[in-house]
Amino acid sequence: EEPFDAERRDARVVNAVCAQCHSGPSPRLVDGTALRNSSEALDLGASPCTGIKCTDCHDPHRADSRGDEARANAACVHCHDKLADPVAALAHGGTEHAGRATCVDCHMPKLVMGIDRYVRTHRISSPTNAAILAAAGPNACNACHLDRSFAWTADALAREWNVRLDPRRWRHADEHAGAAWLSSPDGLLRVMAAELYGDRLPAAARATLAADPLPFVRAWAAPAKH
Repeated sequence: EEPFDAERRDARVVNAVCAQCHSGPSPRLVDGTALRNSSEALDLGASPCTGIKCTDCHDPHRADSRGDEARANAACVHCHDKLADPVAALAHGGTEHAGRATCVDCHMPKLVMGIDRYVRTHRISSPTNAAILAAAGPNACNACHLDRSFAWTADALAREWNVRLDPRRWRHADEHAGAAWLSSPDGLLRVMAAELYGDRLPAAARATLAADPLPFVRAWAAPAKH
């Protein structure tokens, strides 16, 4: 065994090394999820998947160390081994998502502002968080279904996963998520919505964002980014 091999297998050691840089401050959602990058170690540390290492998804020796999607999903089923079976994975993911959504799509959606792109949150969580939905916050379901309401998401969670939530007390329950985020008082959510829409962003919304009072929102909404 080579020197430090044991340490390289220890998630506490590996993640502590990465955390020396990736523990920056960030605006956060009601559950503590960071909305800006460089806080990945804090988000991962607050996740239920305590045995995972940063190096399970990232190669720190590459100039571009963005996580490989296939590698990340393989890391998920390494622990959740029952979901390596296609039939079990289909049952877990729901019939409407067969062959389209992956582990990280649902449990690590792209909600975090990076330097030049939106990246996946490192707060590994479930899209069933009632506090997030009640606050019209970013969630994995509506990140794809921008034209659907938060009440629709609650209904889908009940239908597909037997998760029972009560949207009647949610202030924005019947509002489409994309519209709610584009008009959010939080500039980070306005930009996030524009990134999620991509080329589908309505021209009127793009014009509104181009005149936004916050410079970073105007910059991210510029046509050159898409």
